[in-house]
Amino acid sequence: MDPTIPAGAARLLDFIGSKEAPKGYGTVYGNNQHKLAKPLTSMTIGQIIGAKPTFTKRFGSSACGRYQFMRATLQDLVKEGAAAASDILSPDLQDRLGYQLLRRRGYAAFMAGRITRTEFGKRLAQEWASFPVLAAAQGAHRKVKRGETYYSGDKLNKALVSAAEVERVLDEVLRLGGAPAPKPALTPVPLPVARPEGLVAPPLAEVEGEDPGFEEDDIEVSFYPSPAMARKVQQLLKDRGYHEVGVVGSGWGSRSKDTLAAWKASWNRRNPRDPVAPCDIVTDDVIAKLEADDHRPIAETRANATVSDLPPEKQAVVKQGGLWTRVLTWLGIGGFAGEQTGLLDRAEEVSGGWLRVRSVMESIGITLADNWPFVLIAAGVGLWFFIQHIKNRDLALVREGKLMS
Repeated sequence: MDPTIPAGAARLLDFIGSKEAPKGYGTVYGNNQHKLAKPLTSMTIGQIIGAKPTFTKRFGSSACGRYQFMRATLQDLVKEGAAAASDILSPDLQDRLGYQLLRRRGYAAFMAGRITRTEFGKRLAQEWASFPVLAAAQGAHRKVKRGETYYSGDKLNKALVSAAEVERVLDEVLRLGGAPAPKPALTPVPLPVARPEGLVAPPLAEVEGEDPGFEEDDIEVSFYPSPAMARKVQQLLKDRGYHEVGVVGSGWGSRSKDTLAAWKASWNRRNPRDPVAPCDIVTDDVIAKLEADDHRPIAETRANATVSDLPPEKQAVVKQGGLWTRVLTWLGIGGFAGEQTGLLDRAEEVSGGWLRVRSVMESIGITLADNWPFVLIAAGVGLWFFIQHIKNRDLALVREGKLMS
């Protein structure tokens, strides 16, 4: 274990590593590390990020290392400056990156008593799918019980450790204590000019005389929050009056990024001594400031807008006759002129409701397809009972003289 990691965090990381990757720092998902051209711990982070799409195709997941880092996780850590693309993914660096993930999930707040053991356990379960929630909660896909993985319902993950064992380890972590170590002084990767489709990391460094076992390509560094975090940030933005974020969901597209950037710019103008970084990264600091911020005031010109102030395409919709206009008016779009922009949000919510219904229907369809033998058996049994019911009903009607034999 890296000596800069405090005792409590080191104990927790050892526990996580023993469940996520019992075979150690060189582990590739499915214990496929023997299929690599060279050990994982001798590759640079940039090489690993570039190779991870092939990991997913060949092994079923991009998870690797003692703490099973996903491709997006490594990209985030590089962007945050916790490591550089040229750094070797050595055991000590993996420990430091694992500690960074603990801090992201509220390790310091847990050690200081600002969040409960149950809450910290849930955050750990959101980071490591093999860990269970410590109390019933809303998971990523459905409500989950104590002891289930936060991602229960995806047919991929399951908890590999009991809730009671996690609680015992977290109690031990508290007893061990240890002030959080300062963030390692690592050279952050230089960032190029932003492009519309995201940031592109520097070209991968080639290792002279060695074949890393994959083709190099550009590393597109797109830093998306988790689905739960995306929903939380989008809802906070809406609650603060930033309705242009659109429907609250688990996706994190250009509307979410642009709206977050608009809020950050507003915050930095109003709070020059306590700014937030003007980038796409969502951190605990961003969440805290969003929660503490006031509702965005509606400009007078916007509050008193008329139909003529709408964009041409919206004017045409409002002015159209017939059922479509009445539907839009009921949703609030037709009354936009006197009701401010919140009414537009109602249409978005209706649309978002349909998207959620469609998602549930798709999940049901996938479940039925995955279990088609049982579906056929159940359908056959159901059809037999239905036929018997019809026969018995007709027989009763004949006996009562209501149906000719």
